Amino acid sequence: MNLLKLVILVTLTTLPAIAEEKKSGRPSWSYPAVTVSGYSVMNADSELAAGDSIKRDSYGLSLNYRQPISRHWFTSLSARYDILNFDFSSDTLFRNNIARFEDVKRYGGSLTLGYRSDDSWMYMLSPSFQYAYSQQANAADASSWGVVAMAFKTFKSGNAFGLGLAYLNDINDVRVMPYPVITWQINDEWKLTNPFEAGFTGRAGLEIGYSGIQNWQFGFGSAYRVERFLADQAKNTIEVSEVVNFLRGSYFFSKETSVSAYLGYKVASELELNDSGITEQLDPHGAGAVSFNYKF
Repeated sequence: MNLLKLVILVTLTTLPAIAEEKKSGRPSWSYPAVTVSGYSVMNADSELAAGDSIKRDSYGLSLNYRQPISRHWFTSLSARYDILNFDFSSDTLFRNNIARFEDVKRYGGSLTLGYRSDDSWMYMLSPSFQYAYSQQANAADASSWGVVAMAFKTFKSGNAFGLGLAYLNDINDVRVMPYPVITWQINDEWKLTNPFEAGFTGRAGLEIGYSGIQNWQFGFGSAYRVERFLADQAKNTIEVSEVVNFLRGSYFFSKETSVSAYLGYKVASELELNDSGITEQLDPHGAGAVSFNYKF
């Protein structure tokens, strides 16, 4: 499911630029742009069944390049690399079905093709690929790919509403799911939108943001995260799912550069083995993150 997040992240990050264009009259895709983003997430220790515990951390870096093709068409390329650290107190997991695993590597890329019609509709198509595997697994067995299609309409107010459809051929799993696309400028200071920064939030969620203080933006919301990867050479897969409730503070040094800090509380967290119903439940726990974005 990280692959789906990667593609939706790339497409959703287009929305703020489109909203700004509706206010300024300047086409956001009329010039090339490169965006570099990075993040680090720290989770508090969480208890598992039978008194065991888990500690998780992650960090990553992504790169996106947008290039106009014509007045209506543009394309973008993205690449991403993440490290997920798992530290278990037990040597075996899932009722002794598999041995513990540690660092998980995840990398992938996507290509987005976008079209903007004269009546303010935007259409995007994004094929993508990804590899996600632990140190105990073979990278060659950990490939996945997907396609996301999206359509939304922008308005003079800066609002944008639409729908996306994602097809994901993940490791040992195939899924199709719709999701909403929302940017609603409630007034000059408040906005309702999908969370779009890498690392902490998930693909399915909403955030209310406040930007009434110069150079600052604050937000709160909730998102659903799913991460899937290959755990070992026996081709066992692990899926990590959870709900993240969060507070965000962002400082904008300029329109091109920003830093964000997150505080969150994760609930309904679980690890599942091979879609088998064999799970490890995690207690609710706190988390924090920092991220940056730089565009040139």
